[in-house]
Amino acid sequence: MNATNVKTTVVTIIWNPVDISFSGPLLQYDLFRDNKVVYSGLSTSFQDSGLSPGKSYVYNVRAVTRAGSGEVSTIFTVTMNEDRPEGFDSLRAIDIGSTFIQIAFDAPQESNGKLLPYRIFANGKFVFTLAKNTSFKVEGLVPFTMNKIEIEACTQAGCIIGMLNLTTAPSIPSGIVTPFIDTNQGANAMLVSWSAPSNQNGELSRYEVYIAIVLQGVAQGVKLAYRGTDTKVLITKLAEATTYEVYYEVFNADLSEPGKSSARRARTPSTAPEGLPAPTIDLIQSTSVHITWEAPSTPNGEITKYSLVVNGSVRLRTADAGDVHVIQGLTPYTIYSAEVQACTVQGCGSSPKTTFRTLPTTPSGQDPPSLSVYNSSAILIRWSPPNFPNGEIQNYTVQRDGQVSITVDADILSYIDTNVSPYTLYQYTIVVSTDHGIAKSTARQIRSAENVPTELKEPIITSTSPISIRVIIPPPGIVTGVIIEYQILLKQAISTSPLVLYTGERSDVSITSEILLPAETYLVAIVYKNGAGETIGPWAEVTTLPDAPDAFQSLPSVFITSSSTAIISWNFSTSRSNGQIVNGSVLINEDAPYPITHPNLSGEQEVNDLVPNQLTNFSVRLCTEGGCQVSNKVANKTLKAAPGPFSEFSALFLDEDSVSILWRIPSSPNQPIIRIDVYRNDKLIYQGLNTKFVDFVSPDMELTYMAKAFNDIGFSQSKEITVRTPAKVPGNMSGPRLVLSNPTSINVSWSSPAT
Repeated sequence: MNATNVKTTVVTIIWNPVDISFSGPLLQYDLFRDNKVVYSGLSTSFQDSGLSPGKSYVYNVRAVTRAGSGEVSTIFTVTMNEDRPEGFDSLRAIDIGSTFIQIAFDAPQESNGKLLPYRIFANGKFVFTLAKNTSFKVEGLVPFTMNKIEIEACTQAGCIIGMLNLTTAPSIPSGIVTPFIDTNQGANAMLVSWSAPSNQNGELSRYEVYIAIVLQGVAQGVKLAYRGTDTKVLITKLAEATTYEVYYEVFNADLSEPGKSSARRARTPSTAPEGLPAPTIDLIQSTSVHITWEAPSTPNGEITKYSLVVNGSVRLRTADAGDVHVIQGLTPYTIYSAEVQACTVQGCGSSPKTTFRTLPTTPSGQDPPSLSVYNSSAILIRWSPPNFPNGEIQNYTVQRDGQVSITVDADILSYIDTNVSPYTLYQYTIVVSTDHGIAKSTARQIRSAENVPTELKEPIITSTSPISIRVIIPPPGIVTGVIIEYQILLKQAISTSPLVLYTGERSDVSITSEILLPAETYLVAIVYKNGAGETIGPWAEVTTLPDAPDAFQSLPSVFITSSSTAIISWNFSTSRSNGQIVNGSVLINEDAPYPITHPNLSGEQEVNDLVPNQLTNFSVRLCTEGGCQVSNKVANKTLKAAPGPFSEFSALFLDEDSVSILWRIPSSPNQPIIRIDVYRNDKLIYQGLNTKFVDFVSPDMELTYMAKAFNDIGFSQSKEITVRTPAKVPGNMSGPRLVLSNPTSINVSWSSPAT
């Protein structure tokens, strides 16, 4: 027993025939696989299928005769080729920490071979291999971060990958910076601020700020000063000239243990001047004001300086109160707050704030609009208020290509322009208006969205050969986008489905295709494609040029009607004419064309002037304006006929008593001439096959000659020739006889000449 063609799921088992001469005729072989019969029959081979890759199977065979079953052969083990594992989807997380993930898994449902050690990957990087365990831990991960864990299970034939996406657990925030303390908030307050931790390690839920008094260098009496999500807090009701220690804790959601910052110490300032009146604002203009103030009612010491603070920035420092101070460089039509700080060596006190607004002026700093395509027929225009309104905005005007599109109220900062054409470049500007003037942004351009091609024209189509056409594609009447592709469609009738002859970017295309047939009328249309879609243009008609008819599949028929005529008929309707049949002829012996009166793919034609008793080849030639096609030839023999007319018959005098008769055999004997008969005055004077005869006659005779040529069908007769032989001097004449009748007369007599 042996195995061949071992695959992953198929193997062919072969075994040697068994000598059963001693036990009767063989009925069958039983083939066992793992002790189960998988085949019974007379063949000595069997292709076993549906097996598992990489698995070993045990085969043996026995022969069965009428006498019973023989012994089972020794076992034969076959190991199937391996394949990549299958069914690896059992990955599951059994423990997730902030810096580790522990995963368990089951082996692939179908190993399809011997599994190699598992390869573990974390976030695309190889981590380690795993030999037999079905759980592992990936460590060194970042808290509260999505991680992609992959396990690669492989045989020698290939691999399968199981994957899980898991987020690590949150952890205590880290990277917490020491808080910053601003003591310039008066003698009884501190402004504590901080930044978010560099490693939040989870979803941040709150901050808690703690403060303690520092006595003799030791922080005592820690109290919660703030709980919330802001990153700064003003702590008030503090003692002046006192040192405090401040730190804060950061909490993540679902975690009770916080991250804690380092502590920072700071001292509140001494008592500042009090009773400082608010400054007086006068002569307000668009960019400047006049400001004066009075000394504090309770200076709490000698005033060393005054500071004028406008919107939080020191704009002026001076030692005296009561003077008029000009503050310039202000922004028009802007609300400001001004306060005065009076300082002694012990600290500074602040006056109440005076709020004022500068006067309006012409706006400035209008940024260009933000443009985006809304749809194929609209553009969305958005804009922001001017950087410097310098007054109360009354309205905005949207200009397109220098013309007003719309004017909207001051609270509207967008507009959809629906009056646009597809794939058109537009330029927009924004004009902002106040009571004191206008400001115009710079222009910004945008091209509207493409639309499907429109206003399409018929293609210009010409036939360049029986199976070729040239298609010139006209551009769309309106540009609605960039044509990225054309398709040329072809069909034979309105109801038929079109075929695609061409796909590409060229607009002048020559196409030669076996789809095209000669002298056939087709409909052609163009599919125009751009970024918005496609449109089919109108159908145009084209007729391909004619060609020679296709090869004739049948032979013509020949009916011999006489020795010189035949009727040729044909039916080539199974062949394409490839155009209008314009002329045709019957070819006799591949030459001598005989015109066909009514040429068509089927018909008949009588042919005359044939040579009798001749085997003649006939073929039919039919022509279109594109060429001709000739059928195969058919041979037939014309009927026999009597000889044709003599081509020459004459009579010549040799002398007064002989005539030479000359003739030529008829040029169309129509079969062998068997004899020539020559007649003189309707009397047969010669029979034979010579072409001359000498007739001996008498002088001065009128003679009429005629000849007949005979074959086994009949004869033909020459013309009659009448001649007269010349006269001859008489001869053999005897002398006269003289008789004296009287003295004065003689009687003379004579006889006629003998000749």
